[in-house]
Amino acid sequence: MNDSSVTEYVEENHDMIASVLKHSSDEFIRACALMLLKNGGTEYDVEQVKRELDSLN
Repeated sequence: MNDSSVTEYVEENHDMIASVLKHSSDEFIRACALMLLKNGGTEYDVEQVKRELDSLN
């Protein structure tokens, strides 16, 4: 999967990815959602990833 594919996937599935990030109790699945947003999301998404990581501390 190249960068444009990841970006396209995130654009098409943003709501589902955000829901997984907010509601999943599975750490691996949440990590996958975080990486999708980090690598294919907008600047706002990257900020969301940072906030989510900060909340884990």
